[in-house]
Amino acid sequence: MAWAADGHLFLSVGGVFGWRRMAAQDPASHLDKMLRLRDDGTAPDDNPLVEQDGAAPEAYSLGHRNQMGMAIHPETGDLSPSEHPPQGGDEVNITRPSVNYGWPVVSHSREYTGQRISERPWHEGLEQPEIVWIPLIGPSGILFYTGDRFPAWQGVLFAGSLMTGRMDRTGTPSGTRSGND
Repeated sequence: MAWAADGHLFLSVGGVFGWRRMAAQDPASHLDKMLRLRDDGTAPDDNPLVEQDGAAPEAYSLGHRNQMGMAIHPETGDLSPSEHPPQGGDEVNITRPSVNYGWPVVSHSREYTGQRISERPWHEGLEQPEIVWIPLIGPSGILFYTGDRFPAWQGVLFAGSLMTGRMDRTGTPSGTRSGND
C-alpha cells in the first residue's frame, strides 16, 4: 500500500496462479491489479475503469504479477511497484492509469518447470517494465532515497532482494552471477 500526495491509496492485489492467471487481464477482477481508492475505500470518480461496463471501478492498472513493494517518487509522484513472477523477469514498473502491464500474456519469466511463461516478452499495446532482472532477484520492498547523508543518491530507487542469480531448470546454474546483479 502507498498513500499518494493527493490522498488516494494505492493498493496492490496479486496472487493469480495456475488456471486463474488470466484474471490478471480481466478488468472485472481485482486480482493482479493496482487499485486506487479514496480513504473511505470507495473508487475515485476519475479512476480509468470507473465507467467501463463490467469493470472493477477500483482498478487503476492491470496485468501485474505479485507486486511485492511499492514506492512513490519524491519529485515526480510516479508510483513504482516491484513485481515478483515465478522464475526471473522480476520487474519495476511506473504505474500509469489504465495501462496493461501484460501478465501473463507477456513476461520475461519462466515457470518453475523451466518453460517460458509466454513465447515472447513484449507485445504491442502492453507496457514493458522500466527495470527487469534476469536472472531473478526476488524483489521485496523498494524505496526512493530521500535522506541527506548521501546526496548523490537523492531520488535513486533501492530494491530489496530475497535472492539473486538462481533459475533452476533454465540453463542458468544456481549461484551464477550476471551483469544484472
